[in-house]
Amino acid sequence: MSREPAFKMHHRLLRFDLHSLTARLALTLLAIAIGTVLLIGLPTAWLVRTQLEQQAWARLEQAAPLNSACCTTCSSIRARSCPPR
Repeated sequence: MSREPAFKMHHRLLRFDLHSLTARLALTLLAIAIGTVLLIGLPTAWLVRTQLEQQAWARLEQAAPLNSACCTTCSSIRARSCPPR
């Protein structure tokens, strides 16, 4: 009784007939899954990024007057405490 080498048996088990119903169903489901992820995921990621960017700019605009006040205060304190050059 002749035995097939293990690598040949393994190769035969991994064959995938693209014309079979099972293969077509698997590929169709995979394509639907990838399409759904792209269709929903990409616009969602873009929306989240846009919202975060808007919030960051709003916080920077809110902090601008405070930063300006701090710089003015620090300059006046420094001017009073430092001897003239």
